[in-house]
Amino acid sequence: MAGERFRYGTAHRLLRRAELVFAVSEATAVDLRRLARVEDSRIRVVHEGLEPLFQPRAGASVRVAERWRQERPYFLFVGALDVRKDPRGLLRAWNAAREAGADIDLLVAGDPGRQAPATMGDARLLGRVTDEELADLLSAAACLLFPSLYEGFGLPPLEAMGCGCPVVAYRNSSLPEVVGEAGVLVPNRDAEALGRAAAELVLDPNQRRRLVARGRKQAARFSWEKAARATVAGYRALLSAGPEPG
Repeated sequence: MAGERFRYGTAHRLLRRAELVFAVSEATAVDLRRLARVEDSRIRVVHEGLEPLFQPRAGASVRVAERWRQERPYFLFVGALDVRKDPRGLLRAWNAAREAGADIDLLVAGDPGRQAPATMGDARLLGRVTDEELADLLSAAACLLFPSLYEGFGLPPLEAMGCGCPVVAYRNSSLPEVVGEAGVLVPNRDAEALGRAAAELVLDPNQRRRLVARGRKQAARFSWEKAARATVAGYRALLSAGPEPG
């Protein structure tokens, strides 16, 4: 706890002194204004980007079957199973999807973390995966099931859309900004609605194909080159303005 207090205290001091603060989303910019009292004039929003690796990968299903012996259809969750990611909501959503008629597994990719529940039922915990493995898992998944309660940006949904994997998530923080109309966003903390929406993608291939197309188009809006240009532009604007008087 002492370490956390030191870290947040240091961040607040730096934010008060900084002439320019980059935020990875409009939602983060809102938090900067509300929690750290950072003025609009000092904030510049620069979205994160999508690595070129994250695109539909030919043969992904075969490699997933070989690497993890996973031949059944599956939902994928990416990230640590800490409280902020709502792991219990993830299990409720999976159960709701199966009750709605989707005969499907749940795979979890990433280090479970220190806050992970004692059990995740029948979900398969894959642990840490490489970027290449993650791109395969996303390319072969029925959808990304993502009950996160807060995301400063939300790289997993972006990477999923880039791989042609539909996104089903809670509507909160930066997720509407990143996913837009390209995924299914349900009311925050409504795990049952999340599961029903995911089941619909399994049961309705046409809807899934529509979301895949929308998702790839949405993902193409984000690139690290665009982020770099926006970052450089922010620094140039600050330098051209010169030091504040006094």
